[in-house]
Amino acid sequence: MDNNELSPLGFINPMPDIDPTGFKEPPARFSPIPFWFWNGDMDENKMLWELKEFKDKGISSLFIHARFGLKVPYLSQDWFSKVRYAVEKAKELGLKIWIYDEYNWPSGTAGLEVTRKYPELRGKVLQAVIWRFKGPLFAFTEMTDSRYIDLKDTKLLRIMAMPVKALEDFPRNVMDLTPNFAFGSALSWESPEEEVYLMWFVKRDVEWYIDPFNPAAVEKFIEFTHEKYRSALSKELGSSILGFYTDEPAYYYYITGADLPTIPWSDDFPRLFRELKGYDLVEHLPALFINVGNKTAKIRFDFWDFVTKYYSKVFYQNIKDWCHKNGVLFVGHLLFEDDLRRHVKCEGNVFEHLRHLDIAGADHLYAKIGTSESPAEHVAPKIASSAAHHYGCPRTLCESFGGIYWDTTFERMKWLTDWEYVLGVDLLNPHGFHYSIEGDRKRDWPPSQFYHHPFWKYYKKFAEYVARLTYMLGGGEHVADVLLLFPISSLWANYVPQERNVFFDIIEQDFYYLTDALLRMHRDYDYVDEENLNKAEIVDGKIKIGRECYSLLFLPPITTLRLATLEKIREFYEKGGKIVFTVLLPFQSAEHGDDEAPCKMFMKLFNIDPRKIAKEIESFKGIVSKNDIRVFRSRNAKGGIACFIRTRGPLSAIKPDALVKKVLSSMLTEDVEIDNHEILCLHKVKGNNDIYFITNLSERDQKFTARLKNTGRVEAWDPEKGEVSSTLVYRTHKGRTEISLQLPRHSSTFLVLKRGEEQPHVSDSNLIVERFERINNNAFLITVYAERACSGWVEVTNGNRRKRFMLGRFTNPKIKVLSKSWELIVEDENAFLIKDWKVKLDYNCKGIEEGWYKPDYDDSSWISRRYGPLISFTEKLPSCVWYRSRFLVKGGNISKLLLDGISGRAFKIFVNGKTVEVSKPSSKLDVNIGEASLEGVIRPGENFITIQIEPANLGDGLLDPVRLLGAFSVRFDKETPVLEPLGKEIVVGKSWTEQGFPYYSGSLTYRKNIYLPASFLNKKKIMLDCSDVRDILEVEVNGSAVELRLWPPYIVDITKYVKQGNNEIKLRVTNSATNIITGKQKSSGILSPNIKVMAFDLREAKVSF
Repeated sequence: MDNNELSPLGFINPMPDIDPTGFKEPPARFSPIPFWFWNGDMDENKMLWELKEFKDKGISSLFIHARFGLKVPYLSQDWFSKVRYAVEKAKELGLKIWIYDEYNWPSGTAGLEVTRKYPELRGKVLQAVIWRFKGPLFAFTEMTDSRYIDLKDTKLLRIMAMPVKALEDFPRNVMDLTPNFAFGSALSWESPEEEVYLMWFVKRDVEWYIDPFNPAAVEKFIEFTHEKYRSALSKELGSSILGFYTDEPAYYYYITGADLPTIPWSDDFPRLFRELKGYDLVEHLPALFINVGNKTAKIRFDFWDFVTKYYSKVFYQNIKDWCHKNGVLFVGHLLFEDDLRRHVKCEGNVFEHLRHLDIAGADHLYAKIGTSESPAEHVAPKIASSAAHHYGCPRTLCESFGGIYWDTTFERMKWLTDWEYVLGVDLLNPHGFHYSIEGDRKRDWPPSQFYHHPFWKYYKKFAEYVARLTYMLGGGEHVADVLLLFPISSLWANYVPQERNVFFDIIEQDFYYLTDALLRMHRDYDYVDEENLNKAEIVDGKIKIGRECYSLLFLPPITTLRLATLEKIREFYEKGGKIVFTVLLPFQSAEHGDDEAPCKMFMKLFNIDPRKIAKEIESFKGIVSKNDIRVFRSRNAKGGIACFIRTRGPLSAIKPDALVKKVLSSMLTEDVEIDNHEILCLHKVKGNNDIYFITNLSERDQKFTARLKNTGRVEAWDPEKGEVSSTLVYRTHKGRTEISLQLPRHSSTFLVLKRGEEQPHVSDSNLIVERFERINNNAFLITVYAERACSGWVEVTNGNRRKRFMLGRFTNPKIKVLSKSWELIVEDENAFLIKDWKVKLDYNCKGIEEGWYKPDYDDSSWISRRYGPLISFTEKLPSCVWYRSRFLVKGGNISKLLLDGISGRAFKIFVNGKTVEVSKPSSKLDVNIGEASLEGVIRPGENFITIQIEPANLGDGLLDPVRLLGAFSVRFDKETPVLEPLGKEIVVGKSWTEQGFPYYSGSLTYRKNIYLPASFLNKKKIMLDCSDVRDILEVEVNGSAVELRLWPPYIVDITKYVKQGNNEIKLRVTNSATNIITGKQKSSGILSPNIKVMAFDLREAKVSF
């Protein structure tokens, strides 16, 4: 494809080198690329306003994504009219558009149109029904209903039986009982006098997904989707429209979360399998569900290899070819990248499919990251980045933030982003930005990270942070010495769909363990599947794949390899390569099943029979101990080293990190040494710059020392501020650069080492170095401050000379603790949420006539309910449903009511018996959430609100709490809410939810005047420490904006802004959206009881050699 700057490929290409200017203001194309959820009426004026918001907040491109709640028929003429409008206006604003290729997900059905119009193109699974019993026994099994087994709505493929004792004779011992099929629905069979398996194989349709093995189904999907976009927007493809996004396609979509005796299927499988593998698939089906002896591994490998490659060719390759033919990119991610068991069942081998994507992608849901306790979370991003490295993809995408809850913060989003980027991601794809969150839309995989959040006004700063990460980490040379085998052949060979087994579990869990352990040992790596490993070159004792070179091949426990892989391992070892095997050595080949070839190889290497090890581990029932570990080694004259870490059980059970680290250190020099396993690091090289992205993902501040393999000038590049600092304290020792640092929780930094550019620098100090400038060859100007009392000194290295300079006595910092009470400035309307109601179903429309809306109506017989759809408390649809609630007013101004989640054909609202006029203008909260004025209807004392809804179905009703807005505070008298006048003060050390703002989402300002004498300021560095803020802090001093903190630490340098005498301090705090949207009273504001102004001794000194 075209690679010029204006082309799709040019738009996503990374920068080949870095410089401070580009870091400070990175290209906007490196900012997040979010899903724009089209989930409403798609009013063009509102769409334009939202596009301008994207532009204003630093977003340069976005995915149009049809979602739940869409009112425009998907792929209709009206739909494409809206798309054309969006593309036209985006072009005017300088934005680019991507197309998400489905309505909701997964990709493949064109909003279910393919399966609706062409039932013959629906997906299929093959279900096995397995009995094991001892004969003789007469069996009469019927398949038209579910009295005994669930065979209803299935089609028979084959019925088989085989004696348990004679499995080694498989498939000669198989009895085909299909001729015994009677009455078109039943099996009639008398079993022999021995233990037997009886197996039914039946086909079952999957109505909600296509058959992705059927070229006609994929052609229809392309015809209904991609071709319609080409017809409607052909001139924009490849220019304004950059590409198409596929989301979670899979070849198996039938109750994916359960271990069922089902496998993917298509009617053409028997013919295609015979053509490709040379034998009868149906005859060998039992091997996919039970162990049939020596050939089991081969048959399973052949089946999963067949379905993986055929699916990849029919689905992914065809869509990629269409995209490239039409000048656009093919991007997205697959299903279950991180769950190896479901990975096998639903995708086979994702590496096979990712080679078709122009940007390899992964998906990460929820507010969690990979840890020692949850190592599998690392797998999806690591698969995507490994595939990108091996296939030459310019970027690695991760769909992020789905399901991270309405209480999300920039800190949480940054934490997840840092984790993804340290694993090799360099394109952040936020899920998602909702056109509207009215009604149920807010429950579609929340949160929206769009204008509905109070933090939206600050989003550009977050977008710039992400763009800086991408600027630094996109492209370049990935430095990783280790290649970790993705054990897909062994997983296939040991996979049984209906139940788990020892070998599969050990392989899976130890792969997860090693995935995390190697990261914490700071041994970066890529995964490799056997296809890519076997295509690799062995050059100078290293494995070369694309631009990547690896010195060590690490194998998790494996039972099965292709013979070509075995030969590649042998070649690597004999040419000086380093290899680590763990727990299980392969004793099977993909070509033959149980095989002497791997056994002979490992007998020669380690004098160990892999079959014996496998039997011991399979039968071991005890507790695995670190004392059971033994390490076997083999070396050759070419420098090749092979190690086998032998245990009696899984590594994941004992976590022998120290031993694994020792084994690796004995074989391979570390690229980066970090003495803290909570710190993760990614090393890239661009030009003459070694770039180290270092992140602390833990919940605590972390101290550590990093020892970098190279030497040169080292700078700290701050991705939050875009600033480059040359004041790092570091020293060179034995050819390595040593830097001691402290990172606050959830924080990150870049260390940039410019090789060969030795510069004078501070190599040690007990002070904080703020400035280090060269005056001449032998003299330097240094600015330092002390965090505690000490005799201060700095050590300066200048070429091969190193000298310590004493800078005198420094005192402890002076600390002024500010009083807790502050003046309050309220910027937004406060909110009160009504959640609890009295409810009555009206089947005869008599509520109006009987005055159910009047304040004095007796509703004591009504049921008490919270908001929610009618189906939550009734199965019969009423003509109307009535809701009544009350609240107490003692002051303040209750000015409006938000019209959100009032779902039905029609509704009326009454307050104190008066009808509230509903005009439905857009509100600040949402373009489709209107407002109703309450002016003149609220009265002092008890107030009554009544809502009448005419539902169309049982999904209607009052779906959300009713939100009242205005200038008031909220107090709870026991459980009774009382609305009162706004107060003028607020205290720190206490959430504002306890000070009159339980449901407030927005910004509040804390204001105070403080007096600072000259003695406090003279030759001092002045810091303001707010400690615990929820969630965003803006600091203003004496009318000047000082700093915006999107996340901790909430410590700000105010030296340049304070003066002797009175100083005005304003602290503007912004919380999350959850308080107003969900009613969760999340702690907000300044929670630290002690806000401190601290004065540190600051000194400038001239030193010379």
